[in-house]
Amino acid sequence: MDEGGGRKEEKSGRSVLPPAAPRLLDALRERLRYMHYSIRTEEAYVYWVRGFVRWAGGRRHPREMGPTEVQAFLSMLANERRVAAATHRQALSALLFLYREVLGFDMPWLQQLGRPPTDEHDLGPGIEAREPLFPCYRVTPSSTARATSAS
Repeated sequence: MDEGGGRKEEKSGRSVLPPAAPRLLDALRERLRYMHYSIRTEEAYVYWVRGFVRWAGGRRHPREMGPTEVQAFLSMLANERRVAAATHRQALSALLFLYREVLGFDMPWLQQLGRPPTDEHDLGPGIEAREPLFPCYRVTPSSTARATSAS
């Protein structure tokens, strides 16, 4: 672009646009391949990043989102979709990779996000199974009512 914000023109009279920045998912794929991740990991990470962006309305770039949105997305997976702990960890890993490796954000809140336990041995000493494991992953009253009425 020229100084006035317009397009530069070649000597032939054609306008030349500056090269576009790689799209988010393309940049994610490129970084995964550069770091020699498997194709299955690539597919899974692209799935979760696309799901996160769509969940956020599809109009905001993850660069503009922060811990509140990531926490809400992971809470939705745990409470509404009731995904398994391994699935939840995979989604979290995909978002951690996106923010660290693709967007270059090394934020402390990424390390502090809670991960659901894999079994009763991960609950820790003195924690009863009926207590909420992570305060950010609260079970809503409607989901509790559905669970008790189904029994």
